[in-house]
Amino acid sequence: MESIPSHDQCIQYLRDAGATQELIDHSEAVCRLSLSIAEMIMETNIDLVEAGALLHDIGRTRTQGFDHGIVGAEIAKELELPEDIQKIILNHVGAGITDEDAEDLGLPDGNYIPQTIEEKIVAHADNLIDDTRRRGVEDYIRKFVEEEDYRIARRIINLHNKLSEMAGMDIDQVNLE
Repeated sequence: MESIPSHDQCIQYLRDAGATQELIDHSEAVCRLSLSIAEMIMETNIDLVEAGALLHDIGRTRTQGFDHGIVGAEIAKELELPEDIQKIILNHVGAGITDEDAEDLGLPDGNYIPQTIEEKIVAHADNLIDDTRRRGVEDYIRKFVEEEDYRIARRIINLHNKLSEMAGMDIDQVNLE
């Protein structure tokens, strides 16, 4: 498939993969926030953000581990989804996973840091949605600071600040619609 799937097609892909209603609801919430952020940032592919946000956790139909991004990208490849969607799924975990983090987590060698604006939006919107509830960036980074994992906390803050700068406002002020 060359084209970006519609909202309804993405939901059907999730259902066909065995997604629970809770996973679909979470994906819908991430999609709403992602779209709200994307609309504030020029030159963002809105359709790509929508599909990537809806499908970002398709790998959770097979695993709940840190590898769900990798597994999800494999599912997207099997579905012949565009490579841009595969990359959103692959690079959405946290604020990204570095080579060093991948090794520590037992993941295949690779750098899973979001590169495109669409990847960054979906990754960060996922950080700010807990199940279906919106949370602030401080709530999310607090756990990493408490665990003294300052590298991840710093990546989250940097991603938040970059998107906020591009949007022209603090992303924490964006509400779910």
